[in-house]
Amino acid sequence: MMTKWLPRTAFKRQADSFDLSGLAQLDEIPVLSSSHAIQQLDPQIERLLITEFELGEQASRICPVLLADQTVTVFAIKEHQTGDALLTLWQQLQDKGYRLAAVPCYVLSVSLLLELIRDTQLTGEDLVLGAGASTLWSQADLFNAFLDIVRWGVQHKSSDIHINIFTASECSEVRFSIAGRYVFPPKFHGMSTRFLLDMLAVAWMNIRGGNGAVFDPHKEQQGSLNCEVDGSALMLRWGSLAAELGPSICLRVLHREVEATLPDLASLGYLPDQQEQLQNTLAGEGGAVIFSGAVGSGKSTTLAALVAQLPSWRKLISIEDPVEYLIPNAIQVALSRDLHNESHQPFGAKLRALKRAAMTDVLLGEIRDLETGRAFTDLSSSGVRLYTTVHAASAALVPARLHSDFVGVSMDLMAAPGILRLLVHQCLLPRLCAECALPLSALQQFPALALSVTQGDFQRWKDQLGALVGEAGLQQMRVRQPEGCAHCINPELPDLNGWQGRIVSAEILDPILYPDYLSALHHKQPVLPDLLQQGWRPLRYNALQQALLGLIDPFDLERYFSVFNSAAWQGYKGG
Repeated sequence: MMTKWLPRTAFKRQADSFDLSGLAQLDEIPVLSSSHAIQQLDPQIERLLITEFELGEQASRICPVLLADQTVTVFAIKEHQTGDALLTLWQQLQDKGYRLAAVPCYVLSVSLLLELIRDTQLTGEDLVLGAGASTLWSQADLFNAFLDIVRWGVQHKSSDIHINIFTASECSEVRFSIAGRYVFPPKFHGMSTRFLLDMLAVAWMNIRGGNGAVFDPHKEQQGSLNCEVDGSALMLRWGSLAAELGPSICLRVLHREVEATLPDLASLGYLPDQQEQLQNTLAGEGGAVIFSGAVGSGKSTTLAALVAQLPSWRKLISIEDPVEYLIPNAIQVALSRDLHNESHQPFGAKLRALKRAAMTDVLLGEIRDLETGRAFTDLSSSGVRLYTTVHAASAALVPARLHSDFVGVSMDLMAAPGILRLLVHQCLLPRLCAECALPLSALQQFPALALSVTQGDFQRWKDQLGALVGEAGLQQMRVRQPEGCAHCINPELPDLNGWQGRIVSAEILDPILYPDYLSALHHKQPVLPDLLQQGWRPLRYNALQQALLGLIDPFDLERYFSVFNSAAWQGYKGG
């Protein structure tokens, strides 16, 4: 049976007439974490008994259940695993002649309990499992179920929550992005499609800046939702995609505590020389500092962490869609844009207002289309320091991305002196658990879970790596401990044991140091060979430096870049 256990916190005698002696041996309260766990109960569920008791609004939080052996247990959400409501219900069960089950209470998540009630049909006085729909809960209940999903994501440090609706199927998916992996926890298996649709419709009512008054499964929609989970202020950035099988909703989880401290460059993973390069950039004025990377590569986090270090006498204004991080001493402006319409007028109005704001620095959330491309052209050529992000494959290819038909920035503008001040490209790689990572030298063969594409002799693989980093480098490297430890173990997601989140690996390109770079790019000539010959360090080389510091598993390097005997690594000279 798929259960876990909470420490006993209740089950005490409240009234002489209520004999709780059968509970005296119960030291822990079991938690049912999925529909499958409910189905595996022994004895099995016969029917729900909600309508036999005056539960009122408690009906969706505490639910009496008749089991096949004619004993009764109670399904309750975590907040009701103890207290007067549970004790009163036990008393009512005794008064009606029911016997308490050997396990008199199970804890379920809000969403799982509501789904159980939803998948029942009212027949007389009983709710019998497995039939049509009922309407025994309020919008507040559905929103609480939504928050329960968000809470699980926050507790497991998820960057994104994905709700994939399959309209022709009985069940749909709730997945999470955790440590860069798209995971499907057993807790969320078997969630009903209609329940999730109702839940999303209620959640959309709380959206700010959304395109559409109601949730529309057949339309792309975006917006933001502010909420509080376990005392933490969050903003969920909602983006939905109308897919063939049904809508796919992605919720980016952003922490919005005013007093929260943004991470520094060192804790993100930037190497000491890179930290110095970025810090020196803050002292300058004018030109554009551009962070690039794939979707979800942490660009906005790094950018916010950087500009938060601007001196207080610099006036920073941001234009974002939406505002993601609260930056100290910044004036932040949210500009929502309709996905299906041009927004030149409101964008133009904001830019004109900016010109009258006497700022020294501007943060432009993301360059992704012609509209933001025009904004980049206007701001980068106006003499202010501009910080922004763009999706690109490398730092060297940022100008090509900005010049593409999708964005439309003039290459002549970017080739002008002082326009491109610094180009940064980053990705996120799994960070080894600092407490339990193993020395590479302790391995005698390939780890069973290593995702290396290298096959064959392990010693030959080590020799190839040693040719890059030397024997001393091999002794410094560490690899993942798949069993994990107290600092990284995750019983619900054991495949993530041995990692502690993710770490930034980055490359930085300063066009001033490579004067032929923009000219070569402008004439569509190869740029990377010349940069490498001039000593520029691409991202994979910096990631290898992090592996030498024991921060990244070398097998993860091969998975994200290429195997160590490939031509991509032949130019590495260490250092």
